[in-house]
Order: sequence, then C-alpha cells, then structure tokens
Amino acid sequence: MILSSRINHVDVTAKALSPLYAGGLTLLGTAAAWSAGVITVLWVTTLALVLYAFFKGRADWIWYCIAASPVLEVWARMTRAPLLPYELGKYFLVVAIMLLILLKARQRKEHSHHSSGYWIIGAIIPSIFVNIVVFNLDQWIFNLLGILELATLLILVSFERWSIERFCRTLQYALIPVVPVAVYLTLSASDFSRITFDLSANSVASGGFASNQVSTILGAAVVLLLVLQILKRPLFTWRFLDFGLLGLLIFRGFLTFSRGGMMVAGLAVLIALSPSIFASVRSFFRFGVVGALIVVLSAVIFQKVNAITGNLLLLRYKGETYSTISGASAKDVNTILSGRGDIAVSDLLIFKDNFVFGVGPGISKTLRSKYGFENIAAHTEFTRLLSEHGIGGLVIAIVLIVFPVWWISRQKIAAWKGIVAALFALAILTTFHAAMRTNTSIVLYALAAMPVFYYTNRNVEQAEDTVHRK
Repeated sequence: MILSSRINHVDVTAKALSPLYAGGLTLLGTAAAWSAGVITVLWVTTLALVLYAFFKGRADWIWYCIAASPVLEVWARMTRAPLLPYELGKYFLVVAIMLLILLKARQRKEHSHHSSGYWIIGAIIPSIFVNIVVFNLDQWIFNLLGILELATLLILVSFERWSIERFCRTLQYALIPVVPVAVYLTLSASDFSRITFDLSANSVASGGFASNQVSTILGAAVVLLLVLQILKRPLFTWRFLDFGLLGLLIFRGFLTFSRGGMMVAGLAVLIALSPSIFASVRSFFRFGVVGALIVVLSAVIFQKVNAITGNLLLLRYKGETYSTISGASAKDVNTILSGRGDIAVSDLLIFKDNFVFGVGPGISKTLRSKYGFENIAAHTEFTRLLSEHGIGGLVIAIVLIVFPVWWISRQKIAAWKGIVAALFALAILTTFHAAMRTNTSIVLYALAAMPVFYYTNRNVEQAEDTVHRK
C-alpha cells in the first residue's frame, strides 16, 4: 500500500517534550493555583488556535485541541474560571467540528471506513421531536449534544488517514494539560490534615469540584501515558518524568475517593497490555514487567493513601458506607454503585413504558419520582439512551457496543488491537458512571475509531505493516 495515497500528509513527528517544557507546564499549574484567570486565558488561546488552524488549513492542530479539551474542560470547572460557561467543552467541540467539516469540504474526499456515525444520527432523530413542546435548551445541551458530537466526529474520522506519528502526537497534546492540572491539585489540596475524609467521594481533595469528573480525567491520563510507552513515544525525553507523572496521577486519583475513574483506568491498562504480553516470548517479558511495575506502584500508592485516610479508602473501594458498617442497612449492588443502580433501574422502567420513541432528551429526570425514585439526572449513558430515545436509543447502544468489536477485529497488529480496545473500553465504561458529562468519552471513542496506518520505516513510502487494512 502506498502511504501517499492513503495518509493525510502532515509534517508531524511525535517528539518527546524536553524537561524545560515540563518546567513551563509546572509553572502554569502554579500560576493557576494563584489565579483561575489563567485557565480563562488558556481557553481563549485554544479557541484562537483552532480558528488560526482553520485559516492555515491545519486540521491536525484542531485535533490536538480537541484531544486536550477534556482536561481543559474539567480544569475550568474545577477552578470555576471566570467568564467560562459550565458546558464550554461541548460548545468548543461544536466549533471545532464545524471547522473540520469546512476543511474536509476543501479536500479530496477519501473512502469512508465505517458508517457508525450515520447510524447514530439516524436513530436519534425521531425521539428529538418527542415532547418538543417542553423544549429546554439546557437539558438538550446536557443530554443530547454529547451523543450528537460523538456521531459527527465518527463520521469525520471515518474519512481520515493518520500515520502513527500523528496519532501519538495527538495523545501527547491530550496529556500536556494534565501536567499543570496535577500541579494545581497538589498545591490546592496538599494539607491532608485539613481534609475530612469519609466514605463518600471527596471534592476537597479533587480541587474543590466533582470528584467523579476529576478522577475520570486522571484515570484517562494514566492510560494514555501507558499507550505512549507501548508505542515507544513517551511524553517526556526523560523517562523518569513519565513515571513520576504516572505515580502522581494515581496518587491524586485515589485521593478523590471516586472509584469509577480509577477502576476503569485499571481495566483499560490490563486490556492495553494483554495482546502485547501474549504476542511473543520477547514481548511477554517486556510488557509483563511493565504490567507488574504498574500493579506494584498502584498497590504501594493505594496503601499510602489508605494510611493517610485512616483505612477509609479501602472501605470505600469495598463499597461500604457508615450505614452498612453500623448494620443499619445491608450492602447491595445499589449501595456499592453509590445509588447509580436505582437511577439505571428507573431508566429501564421509563423505557418499558415509552418503548417506541422514549420520553425525549432530558425528560427522564423529571419522571423518576413517578417510579418511586429521586428526580436526578442520568449517570449511565446507555440506560439514558433507552429511556429518552426508545428504540432509537437501543439502536445507538447496540452500535456503540458492536462497532468496537468489529473495528478491533480488523486491526492486524496485536499491540494495536490492545490499544484500540483500551481506548474503546475507557470511553464506554466511563459513560457507565459519568454519562457524557465531559468530553472524555466522546474524544476517546473517536480516537479509537481513527484509521491509523503503522509503518516501521518512517522514511519510506511503502508501508511494511498497517494497523488497519480495508
């Protein structure tokens, strides 16, 4: 296969960042701890960059900003940065997607590798008109915009042709804002004697914001760091900085007391390493050692955080509450899931009574009390799709599950199968505890579906291996 006929040529090399760059990011995190206005400036700069990239015809720069948006989104919420709306991440994706569509219209149209995005949009249209008379813009943005953005990104990536260098460079940009965020968390919540730990998620240790979202981006960053290691394109030129950042992210992730982000990350790490470990004897030792080191590092950090919190972290991960410990109530699935089980059950009951078109975007929240549950927003995207979009939601759920299986089966290299599977798992499982409250699942799922071509010699046109073949 001739690369020049398949790859969108951009002069991209996934170069590791210098220690000086790491120092600059550390200073940025320190400045943000002093003034939240720094994050506002970062977002303005990001928006300006995507506009500049559009006029320069550099779609790769737009994708870099898209990859960085989940961390920037949560950081803005964490700091309550001035002048920035809560759903800025979703608004940004709308702008970025529109610019990518305009850029794609200028280029020669490539063959589409998959049609999953079209299926999602087609399935969701009928339910949009249900309860249109009680249209609520905020509820539509909160519940509907995320899945529509994912569908549109899937359509866009189906026409892309990326080299492995461009893919890795995109992951590096996704990780760049994680460094100042880790510094910010360390500076804003470093005195553990002033933090009251209990058997619930801890917003104080999460920078003063929803620990679930903070834990999600920290866990995702752990996985992306590992992926870059597997692909031999680390974030920093000094490898110990990568492992130092890895340890810090795990440490801060455990401190949030939000289990979803860290447990999903752990499973994604296992998925990413498994194909490589069993590919050959040589890779067994190489990746087996990496996996063992991550397990040991995580165990040591877990014990340290557990000691800091007076054994509460261990009880939290066991699903205990003060009520179950005292014997006032029994530990069950709903208790372990922090009430998400009841929310999912109410979604299924609503779906049963509104099987065809669902109840419409954002309406399930107001109907839960009729089924004996608290009126609370959905926490699980798949059950929300069923209750609010009916049969269309069921179709979307099937597409979101079946498409990754089909896509992974088409990959030819063992290590790449693991990486793609890990990104899909991270994206999908995150929606089971955080729905689509952030861009994380949207961006990771789209990147997992990206047609990436792997070639062993960067100076030749003819590919010796391909990650994906038609």
